[in-house]
Amino acid sequence: MDLFEERIVQECKKGKKDAFNVLIKNYADRVYNIVIPMIQNKEDAKDISQEVFIKIYKNIHTFQGNSSIGTWIYSIALNTSRDYLRKKKTLRESPLNENDADISSDPQTIMEKTEMGLLLSEAMDRLQDPEKEIIVLKDIMGFSYEEIGNILEINLGTVKSRLSRARCALREGLKTNKEVI
Repeated sequence: MDLFEERIVQECKKGKKDAFNVLIKNYADRVYNIVIPMIQNKEDAKDISQEVFIKIYKNIHTFQGNSSIGTWIYSIALNTSRDYLRKKKTLRESPLNENDADISSDPQTIMEKTEMGLLLSEAMDRLQDPEKEIIVLKDIMGFSYEEIGNILEINLGTVKSRLSRARCALREGLKTNKEVI
C-alpha cells in the first residue's frame, strides 16, 4: 500500500468523511465495473456498489493493511455481488433487465454494442459464478494473477487453473452461440 492510500485509510479509520469521499472517488468506477458484469442489471449494480461502500465505511476499522486497500475493496465487491446473486436465485428473479438505461462507460454496455459482444454476453450468462468472476477480474478489469489471488483468497496456481477452465467454458459457449446463428 502506498503512502497516500495508507494516509487515506488512517483518516477513514478516524471517521474523517473527506477521506472516505476520496476513497469513494478513487474506487467507485472500479467497484461498479466489477459488479456490473456479474449482476447484469445497471440499477442493481449501482445499488450494490453503494452497499459495498456502506460496508467499507462500517468496517474500515477492520482493515489491517495486509494487502492493498484496493484488494480489500474488490473482495467486498465480489462478496456483495455473490450475496446478491444468492438471494436473487432464491427469489427466482430474472437476472437480466432489458429496460436498463444506457451507461456508455460500463464495460457490459460497451460489450453489447457489437454482435460479438452480444454473443460474448450470452456465453458469459451461462458461466458459473466463479468462472464469471475470474474472467471479469482478469480479462475485463485487467488484474494480475497475484491480485486476483489476493482478491479471491486463492493461490496463484488455482487462479491460473480456474482462469484456464473459465476461458475454455467461455469458448465452448461462444461455439454454441455461433452454431445457433
